Amino acid sequence: MPLSTLTLDYVELMIDVAYFLYGKTDIESLSTAQQNLCDEAVQTGYRQFLYPPAAEGIQAGYEWTFMRPVANITTSADDADQDMPEDFGRLIGDGFTFAANAQVPPVLADVGEGKIRNLRLQMSETGRPRVAGFRRKTIDGVAGQLWEVMWYPTPDDAYEVTYRYEALVDALTSAAPQPLGGIKYAETLRASCIAAAAARVNSNRGGDEFVDFIRILASSIERDKAESAKFFGNVGTHGEYENHSAGGSETHRDNYTMSVGGTQIYPST
Repeated sequence: MPLSTLTLDYVELMIDVAYFLYGKTDIESLSTAQQNLCDEAVQTGYRQFLYPPAAEGIQAGYEWTFMRPVANITTSADDADQDMPEDFGRLIGDGFTFAANAQVPPVLADVGEGKIRNLRLQMSETGRPRVAGFRRKTIDGVAGQLWEVMWYPTPDDAYEVTYRYEALVDALTSAAPQPLGGIKYAETLRASCIAAAAARVNSNRGGDEFVDFIRILASSIERDKAESAKFFGNVGTHGEYENHSAGGSETHRDNYTMSVGGTQIYPST
């Protein structure tokens, strides 16, 4: 799908910062030190945009909906602990879902890794995973720290499941120039990069440029909230599934109904 020509990319952000700092739009005419400073401002501005600072009218720890992609992962037989992708930050929601019409409940992942360890101590079981937990893997200081998912029971086959997660984002480069957010949030990102540049050269994070960024940021966050998915209510907790550890019945999947606009959508009528 072609990108909008109004989208700002890494090179354009570098030009904006270079013009703000040095009054030049030709990046190649800048010294290496100046180019590095521009890049530092763009990367800092990008981080500041992705993880907004708390301010008046902006809640602490706000998370953009465009940083919550959906992905699939496939289990392997006899692999109880499986690495998550490198860009996995954390799970969004309660767990993993199987393919449509699979007629099985989701794999609930809100039970905690301690619960998984306790289940494994009580009973060694293989089969379709019913619950899962997450834990950090140890690191050697060279590679980044990854997450792994702990399945219970231990998978006895390849099961493909879908999940939504918080994605970790790489730096912008000329080879990978497109930032998250797209056209709708391009001006917010530009303002963040300019504010980062001003703070770097003036040692003043709260200057006019930062105030301007916060103003635009607040508006963008309200847009993101308005466009986010609606919450349909609780459809169950891991407590409903604990009998699985003892081989309990799966008929609980029919213990609730879900309706939209007065029309029942689950179970289908």
